[in-house]
Amino acid sequence: MKQLINHAILPRIVPDVTDVRGVYDTLEAVLGWDYHYWLQRGSLEVERGNVRDARQYLETAKSLNSEDHLVRTEYAYLQFRLAIESPRSPDAIGFVSMAIEALEEQIEERGASDFYPFHVLGSQGLAWSRHGHLAKEERRELLNRLLRLVEKGVRLHPFSNDLVALRDDLKKEVLSTAVARGSPGGQ
Repeated sequence: MKQLINHAILPRIVPDVTDVRGVYDTLEAVLGWDYHYWLQRGSLEVERGNVRDARQYLETAKSLNSEDHLVRTEYAYLQFRLAIESPRSPDAIGFVSMAIEALEEQIEERGASDFYPFHVLGSQGLAWSRHGHLAKEERRELLNRLLRLVEKGVRLHPFSNDLVALRDDLKKEVLSTAVARGSPGGQ
């Protein structure tokens, strides 16, 4: 059942996201007690839809099982998405700080066996560095921090093509900040 309702697998079976939501609606009467159902429903919305709905679903998953590593990682992903969608919101910086802290905890606890927290932190941190209103030095520090963590992820998970590509993207982004710093008029 967990594989069937997985937010990454179900859309392959039912390609239209509106229809996937309909499947989740139908299953709610049967699986509404299960945190994993809410996790998958929220994950779909984080990646493909409405962050307001994602927040409701993931808060339900979190209330049912706040210790599950998948719930904690996905909730951090949501916090990044909330900040990225509203970078000028007074809550944005707090969301990002909490997301980074939660993902670093996940990396510390599970990094050797799970590449996903590295990926979420690196990809969403990179997106935040581009959309958040960060000072140049603050952005450079964030990118270097992300690069160090993703490089650690690549060492632990060398066959993760996603992490290798993300590491390369972060390297280019770090280099672009160094070039901008050293160029005339750069800081």
